[in-house]
Amino acid sequence: MYPMLFLTNVDGSLKFADATNAFRYFQVMSNELGSPKVVRCPSDRERVIATNFGSGFGNANVSYFTGLDADEAWPKIFLAGDRNVTNGTAVQNGVLTVNTNRPIGWTAEIHGASGNLCLGDGSVVMLNNAGLTGNMAASETNRFRLLLP
Repeated sequence: MYPMLFLTNVDGSLKFADATNAFRYFQVMSNELGSPKVVRCPSDRERVIATNFGSGFGNANVSYFTGLDADEAWPKIFLAGDRNVTNGTAVQNGVLTVNTNRPIGWTAEIHGASGNLCLGDGSVVMLNNAGLTGNMAASETNRFRLLLP
């Protein structure tokens, strides 16, 4: 089960889908990740490497967004990716809503005008802005939400 599906309330709403709790989606995977070092990109100088997934772990240790709308039926959906993603609109409470009406892209903050994506099929790709737009078009949905740390 994807972490974003595991962390839901009985009514199906997401427990932690806000800017203060983005790290929880990585914390729930701590047994699989092994070390909190892997959730901080070496190129991300604004984030701090964590020593454990315990009480000191938080958004300041995470370089990646979480795709809140993951679904096994969509192998090209964004599960996670570099946090420097944008569509030119304001992030609402940590959630960036992406749709085909707004061009998606990377800021220059971490990897220049490129970034990394983890897709629903388990692949990880590094893409420039054109590649990001193409992957969004191939995602089989025209709207999804990205939770930024």
